[in-house]
Amino acid sequence: MLDEEDLEKIREFRVEFREKYLTDPTIKKKVDDKKDGFFSKFLQSFESNIDIDPGRLLGLTDGIFGMVMTLLVFSLALPGAQLLTEGDFITFIKLVKEYSDLF
Repeated sequence: MLDEEDLEKIREFRVEFREKYLTDPTIKKKVDDKKDGFFSKFLQSFESNIDIDPGRLLGLTDGIFGMVMTLLVFSLALPGAQLLTEGDFITFIKLVKEYSDLF
């Protein structure tokens, strides 16, 4: 734990540092440039009012939805039943239709 003496040394160091370095214009500019880094620009992008064409936004969301649905379809597992003949396949489709009517 820090005691009062250590905290006072830290306060004095902060004051000396600010007086020594932040009064120099070149160093102050570098510090200000760091403040305008990626994170602050990211936050400023949310604060600014940007007009987005609704058609482009709808196209983006449709594209994302299409990709997600494609990935979901690719992850479907085939049934464990052997569908060797056309009759087996037709029976399977009829069973699927019966189960889908339940929902």
